[in-house]
Amino acid sequence: MSTVARHLRVAHQVANKKERDILTKLATGRIYIKKCRCPVPGCHFQGQRLDRHLVAFHTELSKKRRQAYSVRAKKEEAIDQLGKLRASDPAIPMVSQLDVQASEGGSPVPSHQEESEEEEGHCNNPACKRQKQALEKNLSDLETELNRLRKRYRHHFHQSLVKAVLVSESRGGKDLT
Repeated sequence: MSTVARHLRVAHQVANKKERDILTKLATGRIYIKKCRCPVPGCHFQGQRLDRHLVAFHTELSKKRRQAYSVRAKKEEAIDQLGKLRASDPAIPMVSQLDVQASEGGSPVPSHQEESEEEEGHCNNPACKRQKQALEKNLSDLETELNRLRKRYRHHFHQSLVKAVLVSESRGGKDLT
């Protein structure tokens, strides 16, 4: 670990000790993830011992896949810690950009789709490929519909809020809570 920390300090000029500690832990895989959210898509676990949860509740995943999700959780946690450190406006400026890239959508943490493309054991069966394409199209359509519904909800919420403000103002501001 001291070699990694020294490399960060000398080669990358990471002067902020807290930032260097987070990056060193990320590089060596020593990020504490026991209380992190489960990175497996569709799983909403967020409690004690994520490391045990992955083994006990995701038996459908291979050992290699569980390790990949563990690494993903560590990256997400490190990015979260870097973001909190940046938000605290440290006296010694930060050098890394991992948290900034993640917030701008250029996340260094691979998406579920990118991970599934990297998985071993691709199916070369044409039926599997057609089914995969159909599922990806279905997912894309559902995401489009979700975005449309979110816009509609925001519009409806905004309209009801404006209406409530107008009613409140007409009654002297007593009804708005």
